[in-house]
Amino acid sequence: MKQPPARPESGLRTRASLAVGAEGRWFQLPGEDVVSLERWRSLQRVLARLADERRERPGGSLPVEALVLAGWPGERMLARAGATRVYTAIASLRRLGLRDVLMSTDQGYMLAPGVPIEFAELTEDGPASASGD
Repeated sequence: MKQPPARPESGLRTRASLAVGAEGRWFQLPGEDVVSLERWRSLQRVLARLADERRERPGGSLPVEALVLAGWPGERMLARAGATRVYTAIASLRRLGLRDVLMSTDQGYMLAPGVPIEFAELTEDGPASASGD
């Protein structure tokens, strides 16, 4: 994957929605820099699963168990260890910029239903919309 492009003029792009890259490799909030998740494969998979759920069932939450399966496919672990990994991944995604977008519910986690999402590809000029929400 190409690294997010350098934008010497301001470092910012203006978007009307949250953009999520293919397989959750990056995201970009309106008016913010692209955030690459290239180094964190489990975060990519968790974000991709949350974005897919949003596309398939707007307003639907994913339970911790579903995010364990998404983030660490094929790994065997105790339920408590898996939950701890999910809590850490969610905290990391929030710390990287998704604090106001990544919600917790009684059923699990979801991307805020009021925030439009674009599924996009990264080009030399920055994110290009591939499909919308």
